[in-house]
Amino acid sequence: MCRSCGAGAPVDAHFCPQCSKILSLGRHGDYFAFMGLPRKLKIDSRLLEERFRGLSRQFHPDYFYNADPGERRASLERSSYLNDAYRTLRNPISRIEYLL
Repeated sequence: MCRSCGAGAPVDAHFCPQCSKILSLGRHGDYFAFMGLPRKLKIDSRLLEERFRGLSRQFHPDYFYNADPGERRASLERSSYLNDAYRTLRNPISRIEYLL
């Protein structure tokens, strides 16, 4: 649920479909879904890189400098989670461990 407008949002949404504000992270628990990738051992490294860079641009805290505190916090949460997801999924051994 969006803290700004109260609208419901799909679990895999990063931004509110109603007001376009960044959503808090609280609902994600899977790196693959967060990055919009299929949950499998072999993934396209170029696609992983593209998704990482695209989401990095959307979530980067610099873009939320003038936003309200809730949005700034959500941006930091999502940026941190994205970095963790990318580090885990780009390394084949870490990816195997994550899938187990």
